[in-house]
Amino acid sequence: MFSFPKIENKPSNMNASKKILVAPLNWGLGHASRCIPIIYALKENNFTPIIASDGASLHLLKKEFPNDIFETLPDYNIEYSEKGKDFRFKIFKQLPKLFFAIRKEKKILEKIIKKHAISGII
Repeated sequence: MFSFPKIENKPSNMNASKKILVAPLNWGLGHASRCIPIIYALKENNFTPIIASDGASLHLLKKEFPNDIFETLPDYNIEYSEKGKDFRFKIFKQLPKLFFAIRKEKKILEKIIKKHAISGII
């Protein structure tokens, strides 16, 4: 297991009440899997991670951290082109849908931040 060094210049209880929202995108498991060592490092340094995502990413993180606090974020429902040359066009056509999803996500994030007294977001 990969681990980050502990922060030695602060008393160990200094971060005890700090809650950090870890919110990987559900655009493949890469985002979520790269958050696993980050969540372990937060815990090692006495932060409380609050994990927010959806779909397979949320499922993976719930399996890895079954006792943590989870929130669900809306899915972006991105559709990818089957041909690489059409990728930009396919994404461009979805921009209105993306902007709507981002606006919805922002409102949900504001509620999560208030609900859990979040100190930072990753």
